[in-house]
Amino acid sequence: MSFLAVPIRVTWAFILLVGVTASASAQTNQPPIKTEIIRLKNGDRVTGVVIKEDETSVHLNTKWSSSVILPKVEIEKRELETPVKEPVKALPVATVIDPLPAPPPASAPGTPAAPTKPKGTWKANLQLGADLRESTVSSYMYSASAKVTYARGNWHNSADWRYSYGKSGNTLSADRMDGTLKSDLDLGKDRKWFVYALGGAGYDEVRKIDYQYEFGPGLGRHLLIRTNMALNGEVGLSFQEQNFNNASRRSDLRLRVAEDYFWRITPKVKLEQKAEIQPAFDDFADYRIRFETGISYALFNNVSWNVSVIDIYDSQPAVGVSNNDLQVRSGVGISF
Repeated sequence: MSFLAVPIRVTWAFILLVGVTASASAQTNQPPIKTEIIRLKNGDRVTGVVIKEDETSVHLNTKWSSSVILPKVEIEKRELETPVKEPVKALPVATVIDPLPAPPPASAPGTPAAPTKPKGTWKANLQLGADLRESTVSSYMYSASAKVTYARGNWHNSADWRYSYGKSGNTLSADRMDGTLKSDLDLGKDRKWFVYALGGAGYDEVRKIDYQYEFGPGLGRHLLIRTNMALNGEVGLSFQEQNFNNASRRSDLRLRVAEDYFWRITPKVKLEQKAEIQPAFDDFADYRIRFETGISYALFNNVSWNVSVIDIYDSQPAVGVSNNDLQVRSGVGISF
């Protein structure tokens, strides 16, 4: 045996051991992927990797969907899935060298983390649409809408704005704008009940309303909360005033009964629906109904195609104005 054989073998063994040690250290330093088992109050159980979490919801990547949103008010218990331990493979025999120094001891488990204030979450959506028709009588309709929401802890705030303008020939078919502000506060530990304050204003030239406004408080309840749908009911008061283009004015106090529904049919398709009825306190035969529904299809990450239907009914409209007003809108939406 050559006198160089032993050093060469020791050198190769040393290189092999250092390589194995470095590889194992690199894998150890990677942040572990935590799979959670989330048990809901209705008895359902969802298992997946948490990809995002805020004050109101948990986003999971599961085997059957890349993004499942779970409202925190429906979560009863969360626990980490116990990983299956693989048998430790024996390292190849190599020349014994001095062990590497032990890493510094980690902090004691169970040490409570410093409390952090909940951060608010902003969301925004902008929609633009145009409907054109060239025939014996040309017509067009332009529409725009925007919605901004802010949530922090038990508070939920939203602002909606809508505008449309159109003509059929030389006749004005639409010239309206309205906006609403709404603030909700969830109550109790289960957060099933909530109180709200609602305000709104706008005008509608076709219905001969120069300007109108409303405001009022109310009480609501989260009637249904699932991983892909939610249903809320509300009862409250609403003071309303309408000023018409003939210089007349109408104001009254009304009862407001409303509901809103959300359903994510598929990861790309979602349905939203709202309805409310507002009878006058002094005369229940005098009432107003508003129904709104819309379906959205995600074209890209933040871009969607939207179709909505709005139906407004007033039992006592302005003179010469129809009781019912049906609006159909379509356009492209951008979410932020």
